Amino acid sequence: MFFPANEAGRSVETIMLRTPNVGELWVYGARLWDYLVPSVLHPIFKQYVSSFTYSHLHQSNPVEQNLFLGYIPLFLALLLIYLKRSQGSLRVERSGKAERELMIIPLFLASFLVAVLLSFPPMIVRVIIQ
Repeated sequence: MFFPANEAGRSVETIMLRTPNVGELWVYGARLWDYLVPSVLHPIFKQYVSSFTYSHLHQSNPVEQNLFLGYIPLFLALLLIYLKRSQGSLRVERSGKAERELMIIPLFLASFLVAVLLSFPPMIVRVIIQ
């Protein structure tokens, strides 16, 4: 298969197969506040979050370190969980379809937790697991 070479003489295949070193994993790993603090480009919260974001940069730029989910989706997800728990509909009932539907909630929560855990830098993951 033909892979064109770039200006440094390395082929695209070589660049695509390069594995990051531990330093890059630390720089581009997510921190918990990256999920909760809006972007410095946000039209409303820019003036409130800029100083925090720039003081907590981890050798990256502010746009690449932002993983903000949004306050409305977070609020609606927590509201749904609260309403379902208050109605008692999160209890597993042995009625076939209701049981299958309720299995989706723990599946999504577990998937979310695994994704967040894998997005952290290696040192933070090691501390959490130990």
